[in-house]
Amino acid sequence: MNLHNFLLVNALILSFAPAATSQIKTSYYQTQSRGSSSSKTVGNSWLGATLVATAGMSHTTGPGYEAARAYASLTGTARVLASSGEIGHLSTTGTNTIAFGNQTRAASTEVRILGSRWVSTSSTGNTLFLKAGYNLSLFSRDHGVNVDVGPLGIALYGNAAVSLYAGGGFQMPTGDPQVKLTAYAYTSAYARAKAGISIPGAGVEVTFNGALGRQTLDVSGSASPRTGFTGSANYTITPIAIKIVLHAWVLWGDYYRTLVNTTAGTFQKRLF
Repeated sequence: MNLHNFLLVNALILSFAPAATSQIKTSYYQTQSRGSSSSKTVGNSWLGATLVATAGMSHTTGPGYEAARAYASLTGTARVLASSGEIGHLSTTGTNTIAFGNQTRAASTEVRILGSRWVSTSSTGNTLFLKAGYNLSLFSRDHGVNVDVGPLGIALYGNAAVSLYAGGGFQMPTGDPQVKLTAYAYTSAYARAKAGISIPGAGVEVTFNGALGRQTLDVSGSASPRTGFTGSANYTITPIAIKIVLHAWVLWGDYYRTLVNTTAGTFQKRLF
């Protein structure tokens, strides 16, 4: 193999190699980072969920400059009978910078539970957070829609019980450009529904499964331009099983309609 072909083959091999840690260089600064995200959408507008997680960290060095950053986020949204609502959200970020002997530390955390928002900031970087809500209703009252099943009009009502937990914090030592992040958070949702029909002599039943899953983000790690990276961030979604099948009948016939019927197994991903 001549030199040209050898270099070409090696370039192709490197282009397909996975990169858990990336590196950016400028004329004066060098940044290394690690982290990734995950986004899953299951079901449809009748019944479903969108689950998103992100975690990562970086450190930067330059003339008279050292800095580190760590972050994590988790968001869960549920859809029940053509209406959607945010279950909850966590986003937390911490930075620690030493520039020409001057140290600046900062941490910011936002938690939302069914629209209620809580924000915490710290100028020292050393902070803890803990917020939780359990078995809350996604909607303030059951949401209702009319659905045609064959020639029959069906009234369908539903809601979801949801939970969120978000706890953790940062540690940023004095005189050291290090960021340590610990975070544990999850959202979960389980939907329910009932059906009715007002036509005399008619009946309706609904076959329903509303297991919208529980997503969990578990982060424990540190970043420092002096010692590099440690720790890991793991993301898990429990099995999801969602189903709405309507059966309506009158004297002259039976009618069926499937609005959604899908499943998803356990999902796991290491974000760093």
